[in-house]
Amino acid sequence: TDTILYQQAEWLLENKKYKEAGDLYLAVGKKKKAIEIYGENKLLDSLIEICRGLTKEENEELIALCGDYFKKNQHYEYAREAFLKLDDTKSLVYMNVELKKWNEAFILSRGNKPLSEYVCLQYAEALILEYKLSNNVFLMGKTKNPYKEIKNNQLFIRRI
Repeated sequence: TDTILYQQAEWLLENKKYKEAGDLYLAVGKKKKAIEIYGENKLLDSLIEICRGLTKEENEELIALCGDYFKKNQHYEYAREAFLKLDDTKSLVYMNVELKKWNEAFILSRGNKPLSEYVCLQYAEALILEYKLSNNVFLMGKTKNPYKEIKNNQLFIRRI
């Protein structure tokens, strides 16, 4: 019977019935395959159902995979939930830095010197870039050749 179910799941996948294919893989115990199908096809409600049912002790790799798919699909609340389930502070910090949620990144990195240094460096770079861009925009209003200033600005950004 498992062979027939796998064949059905493959047929569903080939015919772009991703939800049904993922459900069938899940039914036959192929959690990783179901997670990959749900994640690649942005079926995040199905993915969070699986993730919430997983335990860290038995499924750490699968929870991390779910978290990565949530992050990739920009569903940061679900990603946060998965990373918290794993006590994965590093992934939470990196995600908050990406989102420029500086307060949360600083709080999470407290007590971890390498992570704190990373957050401080990223924050400093963001402030410098923001200052230089706003300063350049101000100066562009005073220039005779704004196209040249835009080109210089683009070259500056590439160097940062």
